[in-house]
Amino acid sequence: MIFSALSDPASVLGWWLVVFLLVAIVPQGILTAWFVQLMRSKSQAYAARVGIREQSAGVPAEVVLCLRGCDPTLKQVFESLARQRYNHWRLRVVVDSKTDPAWPVATATVAQLTKDQRPSWREVTIEPLAQRPTEGSLKCASLRQVLQTLDPQTQVVALIDADCIVSDQWLLSLVDECLQPGVGAVSGNRWYEPVGNSLTGTVRAIWNAGAIVQMTAFGILGVDRSRFVGMHSKHAAGSMCCGRLCVKTRRSSPHLRKRVGGIALCRLCLQSTRMTLF
Repeated sequence: MIFSALSDPASVLGWWLVVFLLVAIVPQGILTAWFVQLMRSKSQAYAARVGIREQSAGVPAEVVLCLRGCDPTLKQVFESLARQRYNHWRLRVVVDSKTDPAWPVATATVAQLTKDQRPSWREVTIEPLAQRPTEGSLKCASLRQVLQTLDPQTQVVALIDADCIVSDQWLLSLVDECLQPGVGAVSGNRWYEPVGNSLTGTVRAIWNAGAIVQMTAFGILGVDRSRFVGMHSKHAAGSMCCGRLCVKTRRSSPHLRKRVGGIALCRLCLQSTRMTLF
């Protein structure tokens, strides 16, 4: 009976579909179960280090924000940075030019925050891009400008985007993880949230959820699972830093909201590694 059924083209196609689903779903299910257990254990380890993490707040750090154009949430970005629970850090803002729409918003917001409250940063610098590159991106030129003029005491450099509204422990968590033995940099991974009942957004979010698991398991794109810190998946599943605390919200399409973490680099790593910014 089985052989006679297999003679039917529709039945053969059905069997091949079953085999394909088994091959695709079973390994993913095993990896997902492993991923959940990893997140649980790492989240517990992260919570246990709350007291120790506070000691990292005295490490000199600089946060770099490169601007071109005025993002709708730019003011909220500065407000979230002003609330950082960190003792020793400087804010470096590089704007494409003084005629850029972001320039008046950045200067006015920083001035207002300084007047109304006591921002957590020790110093803030807003400067235009000194030299436009003949090749490469403007953002990389801005990063080069900052990295070449870091304060001598700075040990950790954190990069943040103009649409990144962060928790008050964002910088503390990045620095603490960056200073762990064997770690030279920490980053986050993308996480998509469908907006409304969009079919395309839902499909992409489901695809990305599976991709995050495989990227973690196989170390794709530099995600080192030995340094992986478990996060709540709503905000930044796949982060090597504290994804719950480094939340970047961007509408990458009308149907999706994209969330990823920040990036922090140890200065020793910057000095000892030959880096090229394109």
